[in-house]
Amino acid sequence: MRRTRRKSTLVAVVQGGAGESVAFFWKMRPVSEMAAVKRANFLSAAFLALLCVSACAFVSAKCQLPRESVFETEGAGPQYPSLTCTLLALALLATNVLGLSAIMPKSGPMAQNAFVIAILVGLMIPNTTALGSLSSVPPRPAYKVQKLQNEGPSPSSSLSLARLVPRLSLRGGGEDVFHEHSFVMRPGVTFQTQAKKMDDGTIEAKFFLKSPDVKGVTLHWGVSMNSDDEWVTPNKAGCESIVPSNSALYKDRAIRTPLKKTNDGLELTMRIPGDVKPKMPIGIRFVLWEPSSDMWYPGGSGGNFFVPLEKREKKRRPPPLQRSPSFTGAVDVESMEQKMQYRDERPGGVELSADLGHLMWNAAQREKAWVDGRKETKGMRLQRSPSFESAVKIMESVKAQKEKDDKEAQAFWQNEGGRLYYMPFNYQAERGRRKGTVKVAVTKEKKVKITVVPEKSDKGPGPLLLHWGVGTKNPWDWEKVDSKTLAAMNAGEKGQIKLKREAELQVLEFEFQDTPPMGMTFVLKDEDKGEWYKAEGKDFCVPITEAGRSKMEEKPKSDGAKSAGHSIVRTMSGTEIMAPDGASIAKEIFDGESKASVTLMHRYNHACHLIEKSPPGPDGRDAIIMIFCWLRFSQIRQLSWQRHYNTKPRELSAASERLNKLIAWRWKNASAREKEIYRMMLGCIGRGGSGGDGQAIRDEILHIMHRHKLPESKGTFMEEWHQKLHNNSTPDDIIICQAYLAFLHSNGDQGVFWRVLQENGLDRDRLRGYERAIHTDPQFFGDKKDGLIHDFNNYLRILKNVHAGADLEKCVEVCKNFLDGHINVLLESILRERGCGEDRVLAVVDSITEVRQLVSTRMTAEGDIVKLRDLLYLDLGLEAQMRLLAERAFGTFEKLNLESLTRGLTLWIAFAAENLVYSSSPGSGKLAPPGDLAEDANEIKACLRDWAQLVEDAHKGVGKTWMPKAMAVVDRMRRALGGIVDMISGSMQHKAEYLGHGLAMVTPEKIPEKWTITLFSEELVRGGGCSFVLSSFLRKLDKALRAQGGGSMWQVISAGKPGANGWGVQVPDL
Repeated sequence: MRRTRRKSTLVAVVQGGAGESVAFFWKMRPVSEMAAVKRANFLSAAFLALLCVSACAFVSAKCQLPRESVFETEGAGPQYPSLTCTLLALALLATNVLGLSAIMPKSGPMAQNAFVIAILVGLMIPNTTALGSLSSVPPRPAYKVQKLQNEGPSPSSSLSLARLVPRLSLRGGGEDVFHEHSFVMRPGVTFQTQAKKMDDGTIEAKFFLKSPDVKGVTLHWGVSMNSDDEWVTPNKAGCESIVPSNSALYKDRAIRTPLKKTNDGLELTMRIPGDVKPKMPIGIRFVLWEPSSDMWYPGGSGGNFFVPLEKREKKRRPPPLQRSPSFTGAVDVESMEQKMQYRDERPGGVELSADLGHLMWNAAQREKAWVDGRKETKGMRLQRSPSFESAVKIMESVKAQKEKDDKEAQAFWQNEGGRLYYMPFNYQAERGRRKGTVKVAVTKEKKVKITVVPEKSDKGPGPLLLHWGVGTKNPWDWEKVDSKTLAAMNAGEKGQIKLKREAELQVLEFEFQDTPPMGMTFVLKDEDKGEWYKAEGKDFCVPITEAGRSKMEEKPKSDGAKSAGHSIVRTMSGTEIMAPDGASIAKEIFDGESKASVTLMHRYNHACHLIEKSPPGPDGRDAIIMIFCWLRFSQIRQLSWQRHYNTKPRELSAASERLNKLIAWRWKNASAREKEIYRMMLGCIGRGGSGGDGQAIRDEILHIMHRHKLPESKGTFMEEWHQKLHNNSTPDDIIICQAYLAFLHSNGDQGVFWRVLQENGLDRDRLRGYERAIHTDPQFFGDKKDGLIHDFNNYLRILKNVHAGADLEKCVEVCKNFLDGHINVLLESILRERGCGEDRVLAVVDSITEVRQLVSTRMTAEGDIVKLRDLLYLDLGLEAQMRLLAERAFGTFEKLNLESLTRGLTLWIAFAAENLVYSSSPGSGKLAPPGDLAEDANEIKACLRDWAQLVEDAHKGVGKTWMPKAMAVVDRMRRALGGIVDMISGSMQHKAEYLGHGLAMVTPEKIPEKWTITLFSEELVRGGGCSFVLSSFLRKLDKALRAQGGGSMWQVISAGKPGANGWGVQVPDL
């Protein structure tokens, strides 16, 4: 027995008969009454307590009481059994309650004072705490006594002891518990974690699962080295010594350690020495797996559990558990061997990810957390729209009909000397809205024939009445028709006249009796339904004379006008195209593109001017769409990138940066409907810069040539390319540089060089068409190969800095400086695993989807325009990467059985729909109220909400009851996609045709080409975004569900008339 320097602490150490030692100490708060107690009385009370402790140790040694492994302490073995602790507590309680007076009733003042001391030791004020430590230690231990903080009972305390002496804790004098967490996994199943620091610096992490029904649970875990969100295996982090002996490595991505069975449930204890080399982990990140039922228990809202391995201040504690996609070990931070850049063959055999069930559960939790769970109101439902595939077919049929109309108009002009005008309109039929066409034929500038053509297989609108006027000074004016013409038509007093029905058509023919006007303007009224029909919201307007036609071309009306009078653009065949809203912007574009000198720099500066003058919000939407169509034609090389002007790369770089910053600023302040337009517009231009990288394009190519002593004589590839770069660098230079690198890697194979160019849209004619043309094939220098590869890889990065906005590698490099650690870890994993095998594609896409959700939320709150621009480029790059992975995986589904195919497609659809939501409505997962500008995305969000529940239900398998529900959501999702296609086609195709044909008229190159104009909307749908990916997977899943009994293999497209008959003919292919 010895006494410490602090008078408030007393320690007793007793050696038992079994070679065990017991340490017990008291901590007392000094009180004024203690000053009167003499030293001898204090030692008497301590001596009595020592006797009680010795008795307990003696009984324990003689009875050989069994040890219980309730909780193990760090490096010291198991604690004393519960029975021994109970006997000790009873002895202390008897000493405190009975005191010396019960043992020696006739004792003197000394015993009475000792009794007072005993009472003070056990029952002193709330600040008096009795703490004990029972541990197995070698004989004659050198104890280091510590003054412990006041604490309540620890979860590791014996329950019987906690009931008897609430203030007694068995944590031990050298323990410091800094983490405790409890999580209810399901009713009756509670999971707890605890972490504490032992006296010798060792960290002890414990995991408990309290449930007698759970047979076995495995810890699926990794460690965090630099941030709480990181997941890496201990062997990769260099701390494999902390892994328990009964653990197994799972696919080099996680460690699996089973929990041990105990009386109360399951438990696992991990000990991490304080001197782990090379670095101590900051935490353990994990999920639980129940092998018997193949169930996974993620933490929080479907993410990971986290146990810190270091003590943290309260204000610095991590937030509540948050969902993360990396719980399956999807995030690996080790360096992967880069895949071959050009692969012609893929390894045979396809295997879906073994983590499919985990990824499905994870995706469902993310989507359910993102989308609002409220029931959809009636006002939120979209109107009838065709499916995605049907919409594409409709677009193709419209294209074919336009080609037919062009031929008819050209023949009419050649044979009759007249003009044909086609104006679409919507009318009300018995089964909803339909699309019809008003065809007007004008001959000899006097005779007019108006024909109303309904939609195919429809009867058309009811009896139509023509309400019209003419323009004598301006073709779009509305003046009264001359009396002679009205009399000849037998028209009423107001000039209205009824059209004659001929089968499904309605026709009106007349001839102007007096001097013909410059044009006529009219609307149509349905006499049965009382509705008025116009040409896409504007009055029908047709020029009658050639002078009227010329005037309409010269003086377009303002953008927002609802009356006629916009300029007309002719197609190459002579067919007139009525001007859409936004025509005044198109006129300015025509003026700029018709100049003698045009480059990308001029185009970007002009675009800045037009965007700045366009009003924000719905009033400027038509102008913004027109500008996007213009930049899109430029991006796909359907407008000249250089015409009689040399642009310094730094000037082009500055113009690009100015434009993309302006677009990012307008995106920030735009409504939901305009955000997607600005986002697509940003993808049409490069990142640019303040001038450093732009100037480096000119300087670095010279440095490379001088460094390697490449010939600078005329007639060599390098000199010709150098002259092109010096005078007008364009995005084509990225492709040329990539082709030259492939040429170097192939030891001078010319075929490889031209193959890479052709795969990216370039050929010899394109290279020879530059003002600084490239005629010569590249020359191979074997002795300079390695040095040239190094330097041109660096040069490729410079080119991408200026010209490639959405290049994923560049976007990650720029954004990692201001993004959170969790996002950066995911981005690094995505970059490393872009060339992964088929079994890892889903995990990579899951990480892409997670990053896009986090980035979309960050974008809506970002106030720095430069950072916002970089985040938008990153989002575009991630979307493009997701599409590439989806297209690569789509061809592998044929090798899967129906069950695996259905589950795999279910998860792919979840990812595609989720990515589509992040594009159309970034930062907001809730359904928008009726009338809100973000209402367009409601249908996809509602579908995603329902699909997330189906994914969660199917993460272990699909059944017969699941299939009909899935088919219902699939059908609804396809209708929603049809609405998206309708919106793109309706808002952009007419403007693209007007702008494209107008540009072909004014540019010396006579571009854009006709096919790029007619396929503009279709190319947007098929070539960009996630809508086409989602549609492809929906079509595949629909077939799989029907094959498994979810429905008929046939779908009724059109019921037709009863009584139809015919012959069935066998054909090899549809």
